[in-house]
Amino acid sequence: MERRHEVWTALALAFVAAGCEPIEHDPTGSVGDLGAGRFKYDCVATGDAVCNATMAVDENETALALGVAREVPLVVAVGGRFDLSFSSSGETAFVEAARQDVVSGQGGFIIAEPGLHAFLARAASGEVADFIHVEARRVAELEVWAQGAVPNSVSLAVGERLAVAALPRDGLGAPLAGGGSYDWSASTLGQVDIEPVQGSITSTLRDDEVELVGLVEGTLTVTVTRGDVSVEIPVTVTPEVMP
Repeated sequence: MERRHEVWTALALAFVAAGCEPIEHDPTGSVGDLGAGRFKYDCVATGDAVCNATMAVDENETALALGVAREVPLVVAVGGRFDLSFSSSGETAFVEAARQDVVSGQGGFIIAEPGLHAFLARAASGEVADFIHVEARRVAELEVWAQGAVPNSVSLAVGERLAVAALPRDGLGAPLAGGGSYDWSASTLGQVDIEPVQGSITSTLRDDEVELVGLVEGTLTVTVTRGDVSVEIPVTVTPEVMP
C-alpha cells in the first residue's frame, strides 16, 4: 500500500508540474486527486442508499458519508454496484479500475474485496487524466429507518402506508453506498403487505426501501436481509382511523 501511495503521489506531482489548466466550475461530483476534473457517482442498481426515493432515512445523518450532488461516497459496500463518470473542461474520459479485483461491466463497478481502490479517468489518447480513491468495507449491520429515525418498533393503522428503509453500515458504523439486493419478510402473513415504494418507477421488493401497508390489527415482526446480515423490527397494526 505504501508503494502504491508513492506512485500516485509521484503522478500527482508530475501533473502539477506540467502546468495543466484548472478545471471549470462544476458544483457536482468530487474533485479528482490530481485536480484535473470531477468524478461523479451514479446509482445503477436498486438498493443504493445514495438514491433513496423516500424520506425514511434522515439525509442529514448520511450526507457526509454518502455525499450530495453526485459526490463520491466515503465508503462503498463490498459487493455493492455503482458507477463513476468523469468530466473536465467540458470533455469526458473513460473511467476504469486500477486493480483487477474490481468487477466492471453490466452498468457499473463492483468491488470484490475490502480496501482502498483507485479509479482512473483515461482520456481518449490513453493518458491518465485524473484518478480518485474509493474505500470498500463489508456490511456489518443493518438499521431500519422510518420517518427520519431509527425506531425500536413501528406502528401503522389498517389501510395506512409507511415507508421503511434498511441502511447498511460497516463495522465502524459508517453508512455504505453501493446497490445491493434485500429480502423483506413478515413473520405473520396477512397482517401487512410489503410493497414497492409508490410513485417510484425503479422500486422493487428487492430494494433497500419498501412500504408497509396495514391490513389486519395485531403485532408481527418484519425482517430485512442483505447477504448474511439481517435485522428485525417489531410492527404493530392498529385499528383503522375513521375520517
